[in-house]
Amino acid sequence: MRNILVFSLILSLILACSKDEEKEITLTTSVQELFYTADEGEKSFRIQSNHEWTINNIPDWCTLDITEGSGDQHITVKALANPNESDRKSELTIKAGSKTISLKITQLAKNVTLAISEFQLTFAAEGDEKSIQVITNEAWTVTDAPEWIIPDIGTETDSGILKLKIEENLDEAPREAILTIKAGSKSEQLTIKQSGLVYTLNISYGVINFFSKDDPKAITITSNGKWTVSPEATWCVPDKQEGIKDQTLAVSVLENLSDKKRETEIIIKAGKLTKKVYIKQGRFITVTDNPYQFNERDNAIRTGDKLIGRQIEHVDPGSKGENIVWNFSNLKVTNSAYTVEYSDPPFETGTNEYILGRTRFKLASTEPNSLVVRTEHNTMYSFHTKDNQILAYGHENPSVILEYNPRMIFGKFPTYYGDSYKYDYKSKGLYSGSVGIATKGYMEMEADAYGSVIFPTGKIDNVIRIRYTQLIQDDYLPGSQPSELPPNKSLYTIYRWYAKGYRYPIFEVMKSENLNENKTIFETAFYYPPEVHTYLNKGTKSMPIRILDNKEIIKRLEKCVFKP
Repeated sequence: MRNILVFSLILSLILACSKDEEKEITLTTSVQELFYTADEGEKSFRIQSNHEWTINNIPDWCTLDITEGSGDQHITVKALANPNESDRKSELTIKAGSKTISLKITQLAKNVTLAISEFQLTFAAEGDEKSIQVITNEAWTVTDAPEWIIPDIGTETDSGILKLKIEENLDEAPREAILTIKAGSKSEQLTIKQSGLVYTLNISYGVINFFSKDDPKAITITSNGKWTVSPEATWCVPDKQEGIKDQTLAVSVLENLSDKKRETEIIIKAGKLTKKVYIKQGRFITVTDNPYQFNERDNAIRTGDKLIGRQIEHVDPGSKGENIVWNFSNLKVTNSAYTVEYSDPPFETGTNEYILGRTRFKLASTEPNSLVVRTEHNTMYSFHTKDNQILAYGHENPSVILEYNPRMIFGKFPTYYGDSYKYDYKSKGLYSGSVGIATKGYMEMEADAYGSVIFPTGKIDNVIRIRYTQLIQDDYLPGSQPSELPPNKSLYTIYRWYAKGYRYPIFEVMKSENLNENKTIFETAFYYPPEVHTYLNKGTKSMPIRILDNKEIIKRLEKCVFKP
């Protein structure tokens, strides 16, 4: 009996302990949900429990200062700023023993703002750079920009500025583009308008003259845009069919084997503008095999040519006759860089006329290569080749403008040993822009010798010498009174040596004499070493060289009342 009582007592104690172990776990929170604005923020709640607990399922945009503990605790939840334009939600899972509860977290969407300072920008055809201000609380982008617009959103320090570089518009038509500026779900449109190009087009010279066989020649095309080149004949070959802005256009021609000249045009277009370059090519010239001659094919002056000679002390021109050997091996140089240049006369595209001194020549009726300006010692000499004669029209420099009328015959094609001529001429002009001057006289030519020349650099064979003698005598101007004194007379003599294979004289000896006083005014000589003859090279620009305002002098000459 006693044992039964003891067993009952023990069983009661065990049952009492089991009831203690099955005590209920409590777990609650002070709030059921945490609300946040889009900005970064902190919220707190309290966990109340009689057991140990943990917090799980924490989103990456939230941080908690405590994630596990026991009993009652105060928890702070920090939410990062919401970068999205939609609400975001999550639930924290809080577990204590076998008991689990949830706490909702809700963060409102970001409110993106976007504004731009300009909605339209206008640009000239030349292109430019402009900026606008972009006002937003979000990262932004620019889309829909064509290749002629280069946007630059800047760096972090100036990200509120949109810089736009607009490239040059090389078309006549205006162009337009609409850029889209985006920040989040917001967008604004910026219209870009650019004017069309107002084309300009100019050429350095309107005519290119070629001999039957010639080197390429060039002009300069000046434009602010794109241009095209179209030749009208297959024998005329420009080096390019198109270009942009300022460039050189070199033109080549096939050899003309015909005994007739030929002409064509090159059309240059830029937008609606058109320029014509007239191409004139001379006929094929037949030359005899006589080694001692001065002929048009080999000796005609060519524009673009340049000679660099050496002025030397006067030497005796030597004997005339056949098979002469002139010894000029001992020369004393006084000027080592004496230059002679040959160029085209001015050409007016509006009238299609050349201007040679005071004379105008219609393009259509002017033979190719017939008009040339020679420039030396700051003086321009005008020549016109016509009917196998080289006609001197006059010369001009800062002090004197002079015109021959009738023209002075300066040479003939062809000229052989023994040929000669003598022609009268007259001239009038201005000295110092106001004092009238007039002369008359004759020009006499004689091919008086041939043979060989010995220079410091060696011997040159097949040389013909031509002597030019010009008588210059004062003449009376209209309205002036004849002077009782005899007119001043002077004689100007030039000897020129031409060698086979060289276009220009390789040696010159000249002398000016006062016949009234029988004394020498001046005498000199020029040596043009054959090895330094520089003729027209590929790409040389065919442009006139002007040293005077020709139109102004013509006006003054026409209005001037000459003084005796």
